[in-house]
Amino acid sequence: LKSKVVFVFGGVMDIAQDMPNIIRLIKSTYNLPNIFFLFMGTGSQIKNIKDKFNLYNIKNFLILENLPTEDYYFLLNYCSVGLVSLSPSFKTQNFPGKILSYMSAGIPILGSINKGNDLKDIIELNNCGLISINKNDDDFKNNAIKLYNDQNYRNFLGKNSETILKQEFTTEIACEKIIKLVN
Repeated sequence: LKSKVVFVFGGVMDIAQDMPNIIRLIKSTYNLPNIFFLFMGTGSQIKNIKDKFNLYNIKNFLILENLPTEDYYFLLNYCSVGLVSLSPSFKTQNFPGKILSYMSAGIPILGSINKGNDLKDIIELNNCGLISINKNDDDFKNNAIKLYNDQNYRNFLGKNSETILKQEFTTEIACEKIIKLVN
């Protein structure tokens, strides 16, 4: 994996994550040299993902199911970009936990999310990654290519991911915010 630009999708792979969205992205970027897709997690869509990759003859991927947590975090260190996909049918805010693991690994986030989700502003205003609205496949692909092509940009966004994690999303910070609200 060291010679590859590794896009990782970690965690649950179910209907809520709109895995066909990720499959479309991979299909549209398949021919980029040195791009690789790593899936780590569980979910009802894994068989569908494998079937689609076989159908499209996609070979630049690996799916690791039921991976121990320590192995998951170890492998994140070899990844370049963290993938997030949320179903366009969501009508509420959603902050996938996988984002925090990507931030802790210091990698940028590439997302395609539901319309009206504040996650877009959080990620982009803090320069942690690039977010598009689900069903806008061109934006999702263009953002992926931008991250694929520019290691310095990935490093910049990844450092910002780590920083915002420490500034906004630690247990201590969450407790302080709750206490302020209660008082």
